[in-house]
Amino acid sequence: MLVSNSKATGGLLMGCLLTAACGVRADEPVAGYVNGTQEVLQAIPLANGNVVRRLRFSVTVVTDDPSNPIHLASQDCFATYVFTANDEPVGGRGSCDGISARGDVWWIALELLPDGTVTWENLGGVGQLAGLRGSGTTTNLAEFDDGKSIARFEGTYSIGR
Repeated sequence: MLVSNSKATGGLLMGCLLTAACGVRADEPVAGYVNGTQEVLQAIPLANGNVVRRLRFSVTVVTDDPSNPIHLASQDCFATYVFTANDEPVGGRGSCDGISARGDVWWIALELLPDGTVTWENLGGVGQLAGLRGSGTTTNLAEFDDGKSIARFEGTYSIGR
């Protein structure tokens, strides 16, 4: 069962996403799209009338630069987000792992802001993505009743050993 309202689960989908390029040492811009599915694993009413939702996101990362090593990567996220009774975001946190088409892994921390924006921070990786650092935002573009979503991410990243 998917509960979706514009910005409520919106930016959710993606906090998700980041990209990296091999050998980059200084901050570089990164942008693209994530698309896939979001699933409400559990919804729990809270004493103050808010609802906490435990969510799973399964997305594909499509970078603006097709030569980026994260282009067409697979990414999975788990998050716990709080919403008002009117389905407006209150806040929340989560984490993701991504696996590039080449087979390198990276990790991301997410935070849902009250305006529905998701901020993300890269927490390193292995292989070509070792030393990955970056941060940015993800904004929801479309959500569908079947749980599919499309979001845009923008930020900066660097890779250092």
